[in-house]
Parts: sequence; C-alpha cells; structure tokens
Amino acid sequence: MISKKDAVVVSISDGELALVSINGVANQILDAGKYIVWTERQTVEIKFTRSDDIALDISDRFWELLSEKEKEKTMLLNINSNQRVLVLKDGVAVSLLRAGRYRYWLDVRLTVNWFDLDALVAEWTPELAAMVNEHEARVVQVKDREVALLCVDGVADRVLESGKYVIWTERRRVNVTIVSVADVLLDIDDAFWPLMSTENTSVKVVREYESVLMYIDGELNTVLEAGRYLISRYFRSVLFETVDTRERELLVTGQDVMTSDKVSIRVNLVLKFRVADVKKAILEVKDVKGALYTMLQIAARNFISSVTVDALLEARKALAEAMFETMETSAKTWGIDILRADIKDIILPGEMKAILNQVISAEKQSQANLIVRREETAATRSLANTAKMFEKNPMLLRLKELETMQAMAAGVDKLTIVSGKEKFLDLM
Repeated sequence: MISKKDAVVVSISDGELALVSINGVANQILDAGKYIVWTERQTVEIKFTRSDDIALDISDRFWELLSEKEKEKTMLLNINSNQRVLVLKDGVAVSLLRAGRYRYWLDVRLTVNWFDLDALVAEWTPELAAMVNEHEARVVQVKDREVALLCVDGVADRVLESGKYVIWTERRRVNVTIVSVADVLLDIDDAFWPLMSTENTSVKVVREYESVLMYIDGELNTVLEAGRYLISRYFRSVLFETVDTRERELLVTGQDVMTSDKVSIRVNLVLKFRVADVKKAILEVKDVKGALYTMLQIAARNFISSVTVDALLEARKALAEAMFETMETSAKTWGIDILRADIKDIILPGEMKAILNQVISAEKQSQANLIVRREETAATRSLANTAKMFEKNPMLLRLKELETMQAMAAGVDKLTIVSGKEKFLDLM
C-alpha cells in the first residue's frame, strides 16, 4: 500500500497536460494517463493545462521540456509596451494581449492581429472594440459630411474621413474634434489645412486686387474677396472665376473714319476702366472688353462723322467728353466704371498732312511778319521821339556826341579830331 504521505495518484484525461514542478523547479510534463508521483522527500507541485487550448499557459522552463515535435506546434509572441495583439479563434475575439511573452499552439483556426499604439489609429472592428478598455483606447465614429481632427500632444496630427476608428490614447494625449464639412467655406484651424484631403478640399487664395466668383454645381454661390479660404468639395462640384478689379486700359487702333467734310482720317482711341460690380460684369455681358471696344468705336465714329476735320483737330477734348458720356451710362449696367475715354492719335492722309503743314507754315510766317513790323514800328517811333528831344534841347545832342566819341576812343589807342577853331571851342 502506498501512503498518501508518500505519493499521489495523478489521472490525466485526454487533451490535458500535467506540469510537474519539484522543489519549485520545472521537472516534467505528463500526457494523458494515470501516474503515481512520489512526494515524500520533495515538494511537488502539479499544474494542469489543456493541450487543446490555443493558449499554452506554461513557463519557458516547461516549454524546454516539450519534445521537439511539440515545440514546432507552438509560437511565441513577444509583445512590447507600445503594442497590442488581438487573438481570434474561428473569427471570434479570444483575448487582447498587452506587453509580455505569450505562447500559443499553432492552429489554423487561430488569427493574430498586431497593433502599434504609436500609430494612434486602428481600423475599427467589433472584435477589437469589444476588447479594448476606456483607459487605452477610444472608439470614434465619423459620419458622412464630417471629419475628425486629431490633435496629439497639442499639435495638429491628422484628419480622419467618414468611418469608424479605434484611437489609442494610452501613450499620447489625443484630442478628437468632429466637425461638419457640409458648408462650402470651412471654418477649421489653419494648422489642419495641409492635412485635409486634396481630393475633397482645396485652398483658394484671393489676392488684394481680385474678386473670385464661386460656382457650386454650376450655380453662382458667392463672391470671394481678398483672403485665404478652405473650400469643401464633398458631394459637390466647385468652380472659380477670377476677375481683376484693377484699373485696366483698352486700346482701339487704326480706325478709319470720315469727317463731315468728307476727309478720311485714322484715329487711335484709349479707354481706361475698372470692374466695380463683379457679378454684373460676368452675368450681364459675355465679353466685357469686347463690348467696351465696340461701344468706344461707335461713340468715336458718331462724333467724328458730325464735325469737320478742322473742328476735330480743335475739339479733341470735346470728342473725349462725348465718348465718356456715351459710354458711362451703358457701362454701369455691366458693373463697369469708365475712368477716362480719349483720342490718342489723329492720323491724316499724306496729301492732307502736306496741305495742313503749308497752312500752318503760312500762319506762322504771317505771325512772324507781323511781329517784325511791330518791332520796326516801335523802333521808328522811338527814333522820332529821340529826334524831338534833341531838337528841343541841343545840349542833349552835345552830350550824345560826347558819349559817342568816348565810346569810339575806348576802342582805339589814338583818336584825331579835325575841326575848325570855333567848332573845336564849341566842342570843348
């Protein structure tokens, strides 16, 4: 008879393993069967585990006691602190493994999914969502027409589109903000703009001298003034049309027009304008510049055909005023401010230019002759007045003679005066 103090009987059923430790040291692994284990002279500890479990709950020392064939049927999972492993059997979550060492029996029914906590975001599955706890992860659902803004440790990190996600929060400070993208103009922190989807959003920059018409699905929505805008293209088509609002110049050159006295001339015209109402300028007329070109042509032709060439040359300012007045009212209906309309050049035919040059030359010669005659008359009148003064006062004549002699003497070394005695005394 074997006393219970000396030994124990161990019965191991099919699918079980008995892990035997003697004096705290792994000793052997017993398969299914019935055994007598001596306990009299040693401390024996027996731990049972099932060989048909997917998890092999044994220490490294016991694993070394497995046969080589049994070892090949196992796998070791070394999980770091920044990792999680989801173990599934037949598609059903069994456990979510955290940092540590784990051994599992190889099984075709076993699936192991690794997750990196530093990646922050994992695709949501019901199995993973059921296994995580609120201290290590957060489940986030982003609906259609929404995005999730992830700020990690106070810094914009990424933008998540619609879907379900598991956000790992154990190792980093993660803040999640859900915002709507239903509006066309998005009010989102600039730091997230570079992280937004380039397929569904765009950044529009409008310069100070521009206005931009924004069309949504072909319909004019609004006019964007100078600034930066984040545009949502989710579920819509967005197009832009840029209009320059600076002062612009339009030249109309080489216009052949006949005056009222049947003289054919060529004129070059200039128009300065600015777009004041962007909507009108785009919606009311197809081609603003072309329309202004035609209107300026007509205004100039109407005025020139009603005056002679001489009147035209003398009334260029009147032509400019007439063109300005004609165009101002019509242009305002198109959202255009007319700043100036003027005639830049008047080009006459060759023969007309020669005749005009002759006329101008004759006029200038006549003016010159008139000036010469006026000067001669003034000089003669001055001489007559001087003669009268000498006649009335002979002494002035003497003084004039002396002045003349003095002037002559200044230019020669020796001056000889021939005169009678009486005349000489008179001179003295």
